[in-house]
Amino acid sequence: IGYQELLDRKVLAIALSPCSSKVAMVLDDNSAEIIDTKQSQRSTIPADLLEDLTDVAWYDNNQLLLIAARELRFVDSDSLKLEKVVATETTLDQDLFYIAGPKVIASIRNDNTVVLVDVETGSLIQGFSHDCDVWDVDVSLDRSLAATTSWDGYIRIWDVESGSLKRKLCDGSSFGAVAINPNNEKVAVSEASLGFGEVSLWSTSKGISAHSKNIYEGLCSWYPVFSVYGEYIVTKERSFDDKSIFIKLWNLDGQLV
Repeated sequence: IGYQELLDRKVLAIALSPCSSKVAMVLDDNSAEIIDTKQSQRSTIPADLLEDLTDVAWYDNNQLLLIAARELRFVDSDSLKLEKVVATETTLDQDLFYIAGPKVIASIRNDNTVVLVDVETGSLIQGFSHDCDVWDVDVSLDRSLAATTSWDGYIRIWDVESGSLKRKLCDGSSFGAVAINPNNEKVAVSEASLGFGEVSLWSTSKGISAHSKNIYEGLCSWYPVFSVYGEYIVTKERSFDDKSIFIKLWNLDGQLV
C-alpha cells in the first residue's frame, strides 16, 4: 500500500488472516478490500456486503467475517461470495473484539457494559456491568471465564455462564490490556499509564503471586499474549527514543527468554 494512499484513505478496521498472507481493510469511503501480500493482488469486497458494517475479522484462514450492526456475514476470501449470514440477538456497534479461540465477539458498550456474542449462532452469551469505562476484555478458550480491565484500576474475573463476578483484583495500578492463559489459572495485564508500562501476572483464584508482581518491566508494554500452552508470555515494547519496537518472550518466573 503506497504511503500517499494511506494518507488519502482512512482505514477504519483492519484484520490479518492468522495463517495466510491476506489482509482485510474497511475504508472510510464505504469500501473494503482484501490484499494478498504474496500475490500482490487486491480485491474489492462487493458493496452489497458492506451495509451497516462495523468491523472485520477472519473466522478461519480463508473465511472473512464481516461484522454488521445486527448480523454476521461469512465471506469466502477467494471468490468473495457470501457463504452464510447469522443474525445477532444484540446490536454490535461499539468497540468490538473478535476473540478467535472461543469464537466470541466482545462488545464494550458506552454504558460500561461488556456483552459476549457467539459467532456461530449469533446468540447473546452473557453481559457484564461495570461502574466506569472498560478498557479491555478477554475470554478463556473454554468460555468459562472472562477477564476485564477498567478505568477504576480493577481487574475483574467473571463466570461466563452465570455472569457473576468471581474476583476483583487491584494493586493501585491503572490497568490496560488483559489476557487469560489457556488453563485459566493466570491473567497477564499491562499498565495503561502513559510513558512507562509494566506487565503483571495474576492468579485468577488467589490474586497476585508475590514472585510475579510487575516482573515484566518495559516501556509501554502493549497487549501481552500467552503462548499456546501458557508457558510463556509475549510482550511488545517501545524504546525511549520511540524509534524501536521490541518483541520479548518471558517465562512465568519473569525471566527473559
